[in-house]
Amino acid sequence: MLTKSNTYPSRLIHIATTDPYTHVSIGLEGLDGAFYSFGRKYKRLILPAGLVKEDVTCDSPLEIKYQMYRLRVTRSDYLRVKALLGEMYSHRERYHYNILGMLSVYFNYPLRRRGRYFCSQFVAETLQSCGVVAFDKDTALVRPMDFSHISGLQLVSEGVIGRLGVDRSLPCPSEVVAVLPFGHLLLRACRFCVRRRR
Repeated sequence: MLTKSNTYPSRLIHIATTDPYTHVSIGLEGLDGAFYSFGRKYKRLILPAGLVKEDVTCDSPLEIKYQMYRLRVTRSDYLRVKALLGEMYSHRERYHYNILGMLSVYFNYPLRRRGRYFCSQFVAETLQSCGVVAFDKDTALVRPMDFSHISGLQLVSEGVIGRLGVDRSLPCPSEVVAVLPFGHLLLRACRFCVRRRR
């Protein structure tokens, strides 16, 4: 599923790429099922971001345009994709957003970082590693609009949907600090100071 919202990150990506859609997710049951992608974990904050299940059924004042595509695959390919998504999501705390990798796409330079993905890299690697689709470029250079050109992909629905993202309250400060440069060192320093005060 390709989407474009009116959020600031989506607007920036649209300005940089002029692509009509700026985000991609993968689902196995259509609009009624779960969609997986790399994006914000909290609806009010850009960071922290990582592997999330996106909620596409909730109403929202945000206008989110979408295009839904279907790709016919063999049952064994389907089961491989399903198993990989389930395995990654069950260990989602290990995965983080590849901010630098996303920026490097603009310069046509693939930047891979272990356990870090941006949305289109994640979907591309999922499909390619399961043998469903073969891309003619590095998956770290795949942009959301590249998926609309995959051979055999069929547009089945388009329009406007509810909000995307995980509907949770604001994170604890430590989770926000952890994504900052040297965030883990800052957390250790704070914990050390708290222990010294006791």
